[in-house]
Amino acid sequence: MTNEREKTLQKIAEVLRSAASVLIFPHIRMDGDSLGSAVALARALRAAGKQAWILVAEDIPNNLHFMEGGLSTRDSKVIEQPDVCIAVDCSDAERIEDRKEAFARGKTTVVIDHHVTFDAFAEINLSDGQAAATGELVFELLKHMAAPIDRPIAEALYAAIVTDTGNFQYSNTSAKTHRITAELYASGIDHTAVVVEIYQNVRPQKILLLGAALNDIQMVADGKIALVQVTKEMFRQTGALISESEGIVEMLRSMRGVEVAAVLKEDNDKVRVGLRSKAAVDVAEIAALFGGGGHQGAAGFSSSDDIETTAVRLIEALKKSLLG
Repeated sequence: MTNEREKTLQKIAEVLRSAASVLIFPHIRMDGDSLGSAVALARALRAAGKQAWILVAEDIPNNLHFMEGGLSTRDSKVIEQPDVCIAVDCSDAERIEDRKEAFARGKTTVVIDHHVTFDAFAEINLSDGQAAATGELVFELLKHMAAPIDRPIAEALYAAIVTDTGNFQYSNTSAKTHRITAELYASGIDHTAVVVEIYQNVRPQKILLLGAALNDIQMVADGKIALVQVTKEMFRQTGALISESEGIVEMLRSMRGVEVAAVLKEDNDKVRVGLRSKAAVDVAEIAALFGGGGHQGAAGFSSSDDIETTAVRLIEALKKSLLG
């Protein structure tokens, strides 16, 4: 696996070195890892004299906008025929949704991902479920490319790693994670400024949404399962964006006695579900039952059922996994 992984990293590095134009695809409802990885890669490619853009499908969350630097676009034709299209932090093609056609226009397509559940959908696929964040893999890729890692690139990678490890709290954090982070510090990052932007820069609407959601927690299986439904009405009443519901599921998991936490969010005609666990349940397996995926401790899926039906089905699956 290690040899294959290194060969794939080297192959991606060679493809990017020979490319003149690259289009980068973070996943829908982008998080710090997806956007941070995309930004670091785009900055490195532009520094090497290449045309590089991040193709997004939605507004960048307020707390992540500090690192964007004018690198993103919604214009899928910003590069008519990209030499390379590369998806980052995407475990399957559904994670790029309406941009799939644009992705397929790449003369070469690449995916870099770190989820345990992975459905290869490109010509070159790098998947490493042991990596704490896709940012770790992009860091290694830049090393293979001999690309200088300056402060803006390092801060984007730091944002990727710090968010996907829960400030180094999650079980995916490894000694390698800390070694990479130490190298990022050597590039002169201002970790305090990054953390303030990500975690201490929220709109009042987010706090109002948090209060509304936590006012109606469902506790199941003697308090081992905690579940919250975030409805369209909650978003309407508080004025919060769907991206501002991030963090609720981690708060549920933090409660004493809770083994599994779930947040269900109404988003247009879909219900987006985020799952977190401590140790007793592999939520990636649960998410896979509903067509999703992720990691043992953090996973998710989308449902076409209404929010109540989705909650009933999910609770049944969680109880079966937790209680047998």
